[in-house]
Amino acid sequence: LYWNPRQIIKDNGFLDFYMSYWFRFELNKYGITCFSKNPTESLMWAHYADKHSGICLIYDSRILLESLSSTYGSFKSIPIKYGVKPTITLCEKSKQIEYNSDMPIISTKNSNWRYEKEQRIYMLERDNQSFTGRSIYIQNTSLIGVIYGYQISEEDKDAISLILRNEPLYNNVKEYNEQIDYRTGKIFIEDD
Repeated sequence: LYWNPRQIIKDNGFLDFYMSYWFRFELNKYGITCFSKNPTESLMWAHYADKHSGICLIYDSRILLESLSSTYGSFKSIPIKYGVKPTITLCEKSKQIEYNSDMPIISTKNSNWRYEKEQRIYMLERDNQSFTGRSIYIQNTSLIGVIYGYQISEEDKDAISLILRNEPLYNNVKEYNEQIDYRTGKIFIEDD
């Protein structure tokens, strides 16, 4: 992909160019993982679980945050604010352009995504270590449930269930099924 900053500045103006660059630069400073508080939202299953043929993992947020923080340092949890745009002020300090923002950029999202009821867990990179391509250890006891999408193949469900039932590390994980009421379109979760 050819990137021509002069053309972008000419087409959109310097401020637009700088803010786009700055936004990407800022996001790359964080290790971010996203969760939803709503396992019965059909659009979430359609977008993130391969049209209801995937799974939804259920975590105990307290155990998850404690294990991440004890292993990696300070992870934080923030709810997403929808339809709110941060106010960003640019200033110059020591011949460098800097910014101030009234809220973290990573805690806002367009109001079209409100149905996600998203909660983000994030950590600021330390010692210029990028999060790109890194895996993060998650304590197994933080996983407390798996919901199988109503379109999941029996082979996939059996393979996952076999691991959960035979691996002592996951003996606390409960299994559930996503069901759909075709008359109303509503999704509900039932025990497996």
